[in-house]
Amino acid sequence: MYAETASGDNSYSVFLQGDLPICKMETQHKNGRRIAIVKESYGNAFAPFLTNNYEKVIVVDQRSYKGDFIGMLKAEGINELLFINNIFAAHTQFHIDDIRGLMTRGVK
Repeated sequence: MYAETASGDNSYSVFLQGDLPICKMETQHKNGRRIAIVKESYGNAFAPFLTNNYEKVIVVDQRSYKGDFIGMLKAEGINELLFINNIFAAHTQFHIDDIRGLMTRGVK
């Protein structure tokens, strides 16, 4: 079905159709559980598995989301936060700074 996106530089695109700045998924579950995932491409493969347990799953790409992250979490009623990154990238200063920037963007 998505075979064309399963090859090339970013084969993780097959899961969420690319590295979008933000992707919101609402499910039929009405359990009050709302999670945000902060990720780079590596997290695309994991995000769809959460739809069986959450009424809302919001996926944020730390590299391209430019909005007020904390404000978005509050506005969406997010009550769980998960960070998923490639282990070889997660410990680099670049990614640490990237996540820190996301957490402070829009904060006054």
